[in-house]
Amino acid sequence: MNIPNDQFWTQSVFPSGGNEAYDRFGTSLTGGDFNGDRRGDLAIGTPNEDVGGETNRGKVNVLRGSSTGLTSFGSQLWNQDNLAGSSTEAFDRFGDTLISGDFNGDGYDDLAVGTPYEDWGSTTNTGIVNIINGSFFGLTSTGNKFFTQTAFPQGGDEAGDRFGSSLAAGDFDGDGYDDLAIGAPYEDIDGNSDVGKVNVLQGSSTGLTSFGSQLWEQNNLSGSFNEAFDRFGETLTSGDFNGDGYDDLAVGTPHEDLGSIKDTGIVNIINGSFFGLRSTGNKFF
Repeated sequence: MNIPNDQFWTQSVFPSGGNEAYDRFGTSLTGGDFNGDRRGDLAIGTPNEDVGGETNRGKVNVLRGSSTGLTSFGSQLWNQDNLAGSSTEAFDRFGDTLISGDFNGDGYDDLAVGTPYEDWGSTTNTGIVNIINGSFFGLTSTGNKFFTQTAFPQGGDEAGDRFGSSLAAGDFDGDGYDDLAIGAPYEDIDGNSDVGKVNVLQGSSTGLTSFGSQLWEQNNLSGSFNEAFDRFGETLTSGDFNGDGYDDLAVGTPHEDLGSIKDTGIVNIINGSFFGLRSTGNKFF
C-alpha cells in the first residue's frame, strides 16, 4: 500500500555516513522538539556503528521536523567524542536507548542517550547515560552532562550492570521539570545476580540532578520481591495513568518467575505524587 507523502530514511541521507552492514540503524528512536519550533524532531540510534575502525562504537542521528515532515537538512550526528564523560570506544554501543524530555524546563526538549555497555575505568559494561540539551539551534553540547551509578548514594559502578539499558522521562513530582528513570536490569543485589534496579534523577532549572534521587527494587513494591535473574527494569515507560497530574512509572520485569512458571513476566506501576514516585497505591500486572 502506498501512502501519499510517506517517508523512509536510511543512513545514506546523512552527510556523515552511508549504509553499512550490521550497523542496526533505528535500534532506538525518540521524538522531541529539540529546537522549540513546535515541530517534532527525531533522534535515531545506531549502536552498532563502527567508527574509526573500531567496532560497535555507536552514534545518534537527528532529523529535523519541518512543515513538510522530517528532513535531513540541518541534521545532526552525535557520538561520545562530542560529549563529556567518556570517549568513543569499541563495543560501547552509544545510542542503544534514547528518550527525550525537557529536563531543565526551558521549553526545549533534551535528549538522554543510554550506553549500557560503557566501560568505566577497568569496570566493564557498567553503563553511562549522556544528557544533550535542546536549544534554539537544536541539540547542543553546551552544558551537556553524564551520569553513571556513582551519581547515586545507593550504589556505585559495577561490572555488567548495564546502567542505561532502559530509559523513561516523566514529570513524576509535577514541578514542571521532566525527571528521568534509568534501568540497570543486570544489577546484582545481596549476592543475587541480575536482580535489577531503577534509578530516578530529578529535573530542575539546571537540568537533571542526583539530589533527591530515588532507587527502586522489587522489594519496594507489591507482587514480588528481589530474585536472581528477574531483570527488574529491563523496560520502562511513563504516563499519567490515573489522571492526577503526576506522571507514573511502569516497570517491566520480563524474566520474573511466578510460582513454578518460569520467565512469565510482571509489570509494576509506581505512582507519581507531589513528592515524586511513591510506593503508596502501587500495582502489579
